[in-house]
Formats: sequence, C-alpha cells, structure tokens
Amino acid sequence: MQVYALNNQLFVITKNGEITEMHMYNPVLNTWTKKANPPLTVYSFVIVVDDKILGGHSQSNPHTNWPELGLSIYDSTTDIWSEANPSPPVRRFHHSQSVGVTSGIYAPKRLYVFGQEQLDLNTFQTFTWAYNPEDNTWSTSKTIPDSYRPSFGHLIAVVEDTFYMGTFYNAQYDPNLGMQYLPIGVQYVPIGYSYHEQISPEPSPLETLTSKPQPSNPNTSLNTTIAPTAL
Repeated sequence: MQVYALNNQLFVITKNGEITEMHMYNPVLNTWTKKANPPLTVYSFVIVVDDKILGGHSQSNPHTNWPELGLSIYDSTTDIWSEANPSPPVRRFHHSQSVGVTSGIYAPKRLYVFGQEQLDLNTFQTFTWAYNPEDNTWSTSKTIPDSYRPSFGHLIAVVEDTFYMGTFYNAQYDPNLGMQYLPIGVQYVPIGYSYHEQISPEPSPLETLTSKPQPSNPNTSLNTTIAPTAL
C-alpha cells in the first residue's frame, strides 16, 4: 500500500494479486472514490508535484537495450495517467535514488533525481537528472562527487530551493568489522539558482540600544531592533 496527500485528499494505491488500483479518500465527506489505476506497480520513487503524482520506475529503452528512468504522471484534475519522456539511459539502477523538487521561486521548478548506476559488479557512479514538468523534458545536472556516493540513499530537505542532503558513504574496509560507513552532509545548488536576484535585501546590522551583555550576569536583558526585510 502507498498513500499520498494531494489537494487535501488521500490517494491510496493498493495491489490485489496482479491488479493495482488507486482510490481517493475525502476526509471532509468521509467518502472513497475509485480513481484510474496506475499503469505500473513498482516505483523507485514517488513524489507529489503541484496537482500531480510522479512515480519513477525502470524501463527498457528499445534503441539502446539499457534500462532508463521512466516517469508515470497522474493528473488529479483529469484522473489520467500518462508517461513522461524518457530520461537519459543508464546501465543499471541502484536502490538508493532520492528525489526533491524546486519551487520555481529561487530556481526553475524541476524534479531532481539523485542516484547511482552500476557499471559492473563493483563499480558505481553517481548521476543527477532534472525533469522539467513544463515541457516534459529531462536534462543531466552536475553530479555529487563519487566519493560521497550514497550507500543507503539520501535524506533530502529543500530550503529556498537549495538541497541539503544527509547520507552515508563508504569510508574504509575493516577486515574485522567489514565496510565502515560515515555520515556526511552535502549542499546542492540546482541549475538556474538566482538567490541574490530573487530575494529581498539583507536586513541592516544589529543595533544595540541600551544594555550590554555581562558574562557574570545571566539575567542581563538586551533591547534590540533589526530592520525588517522587505517582502
């Protein structure tokens, strides 16, 4: 079972034998409504973008015989599933794909897919793809260094269209303990990011009016003002 919140509704995808179905729950009316069945049953990731559900999956490219990232898109306004244009092909997906979406405020709205492909039994390399929902196209983006290759996927937070990722990477092999993993944080700035063009001016410096802090007196109070940031 997979559950997604979209437009104040809950969309629930279930599989009964070989049949995959989707239903919508309206919490205000306390009603269930049958929706269009998803075309595929296994997704490597699912994310909600605007009024759509985007589900990534692996599919074969008949021209290259390489698997590539397919993207099924559900439009809640029309109750229709469609297939996006294929992404750049990779040889083999690894399980640790992670995704995030930019808002279009500080960077163009894109779905970013961070992951790795397996070149052979022991060789992996990272990839980053960006999907543009406006023109239904994919493009490659700057990858995270292979030295930070995720072993268990990324934990992603997007703040002002900047990606902050926490992950583990292969640090070293210990003959007694096996492979040792270390946590690491990565900041990723997407394509077209224009923070200094989009955000309002920085507030003026802090201005102290009266008291000064006294290290020996924990009860010292300060009266301060900070010029507000224009909206």
